[in-house]
Amino acid sequence: MTEHAEQNLLLEQPTVQLWHDELRLLLCGKRDYLVRHLGSAEEYVERQLRDSLDPEDADSAFGAALNAEVTAWQVGRRRTPYYLKSILQLICAFTPPAGFAKAIEMIERRLDGLEEFDTELCFVAVAALARYYRTTPPNAQTDAAFGNYVNLLDRLLSDIELAPMAVRYLLELGAVKLSDRKFAASIVSDDAKLSAAVEYAVRPPAAWSGYHLSALLNACLRYGDKRPFEQYFKNLEGYNAPVILEEDHILVVPADGQKVFIRPDRDLCDLYATLKWDLTYELGLKRLEDLYAAA
Repeated sequence: MTEHAEQNLLLEQPTVQLWHDELRLLLCGKRDYLVRHLGSAEEYVERQLRDSLDPEDADSAFGAALNAEVTAWQVGRRRTPYYLKSILQLICAFTPPAGFAKAIEMIERRLDGLEEFDTELCFVAVAALARYYRTTPPNAQTDAAFGNYVNLLDRLLSDIELAPMAVRYLLELGAVKLSDRKFAASIVSDDAKLSAAVEYAVRPPAAWSGYHLSALLNACLRYGDKRPFEQYFKNLEGYNAPVILEEDHILVVPADGQKVFIRPDRDLCDLYATLKWDLTYELGLKRLEDLYAAA
């Protein structure tokens, strides 16, 4: 049967077996030219589902076939990068029941030094896990899978490349708080983690939270070095909103009529004033240098 005939049959009769066969062809690269044309394995599957003569049956058959393929996937067995990239894209997009445990196993094998999975693949695996738990479930205390997920994110804080993702997801779940001094201190010591925490405090749903941003400011001040404070300021400026260093607070104006006040704790006001003066002086010198360079 030709490839064209195979695809027509899948569209006309979307059975689990036909979808199973199609997934095998997709994962081994036999549909690569179509995947590249559409952008990803996810886009290819969605196109097939959308064009099916019976979308409801197609969706059900595909879901069963994908879960069976993911269940059969042995994470410790060598696979081509193309297979791994494609199956992780599908897990991230469609969250089959078996996908959560496989993504967990993949990241754990990286952390335990059993496999040297490509970092880009691990990014997709961590993103896939986040699709299964967008928020903390009501039964979080008894949900073993959720507990495994949070523990994995906690371990990822020590992974240089994946730590920023872990910071963002832990904060979104409420598993950690920026008001926790120990956690905040571990964030501000690393530029990438600090950037992720600032992004959490600036982007929805927090959306320029003065409370979260103040907690981060205090953590930067308590660190005992000016670098976190300067990096914090640069991060805020990166969101294209006026950032004003006032005498006893930082004022950010992200939108018309909106004002965000970021205040240090009382015991840190003197330190803030010192670091603020130093940073203002350095920024002034830089502006003068830029003016001379442009003259």
